[in-house]
Amino acid sequence: MPSPTSTHQRSRAWLFLLATGLLVGALDIIAAFTNYYIATGKGPEGVLRYIASGVFGEQAFNGRGSMMLWGLFFHYIIAFACTLVFYVLYPRFIFFIRFPILSALLYSILIWLITTRVIVPLSNVPQSGKPPDFWQALKSIAILFFMISLPLSLASAHQNRGNKIFCVTGLQTRKACYIFALELTNPTNPTYEQH
Repeated sequence: MPSPTSTHQRSRAWLFLLATGLLVGALDIIAAFTNYYIATGKGPEGVLRYIASGVFGEQAFNGRGSMMLWGLFFHYIIAFACTLVFYVLYPRFIFFIRFPILSALLYSILIWLITTRVIVPLSNVPQSGKPPDFWQALKSIAILFFMISLPLSLASAHQNRGNKIFCVTGLQTRKACYIFALELTNPTNPTYEQH
């Protein structure tokens, strides 16, 4: 049975995950709205309908205004998935801790590759058939870097500096202390050492 302290720490971990997911989701959708407005002169409706089309296909562009709510909902599901995956990976690779900026850049490229090569082709989004333009790809990766990966990386580094509660056994000599992803995945793991 988890101790009250462990339960409290787990609750804090989920709260931190929720807050960070909301933050990066908001930053990313604002960037998408801005980018779309600069490119087309139109408001956010097209962005939200495009996201909704991943599930609803062409119906998202012809349907009611509720499609925009669906688009926003799916957007935040994706943002929380990116956040959760980052926090699961973060304590398991010393590279993430030592090189937060570079790891954020690599994570941005990974998100872009998974999105463009796996998620979009398997979804109901209308396909253009054209390969992504280099500058468009670069812009997309830059948005992912500044709006999702970099905030995740910096928030993780900040949180781990202020809350060195659990360390992975064998990495203490490197001062590699991690809490949040480990707390989310298994707070009672016997390989953790409490300080």
